[in-house]
Amino acid sequence: MCSKRLKPYLAEFVEKLESCKRLELDDETKTLLLSMSAATIDRCLKKARLMKAPKGHSGTKPGTLLKNQIPIKSIPHGMKKNLALLK
Repeated sequence: MCSKRLKPYLAEFVEKLESCKRLELDDETKTLLLSMSAATIDRCLKKARLMKAPKGHSGTKPGTLLKNQIPIKSIPHGMKKNLALLK
């Protein structure tokens, strides 16, 4: 998530997590967390973002399995002339 969009909701997230007992922060840490700028949030989350997903590596591989399952109808030679008239 973009830190510029995260920053306005950070106080609400911390409050919800504390109420659900998922997060325990002392007052000083909570104050520091809520006073962080968007740029500081980006720097703190940089490692987590890098570990999340490498870019540029596709999980799909080219193959004929799917290509053979999709029927493709070709236009007969005589129809091409008729299609040109419709334009």
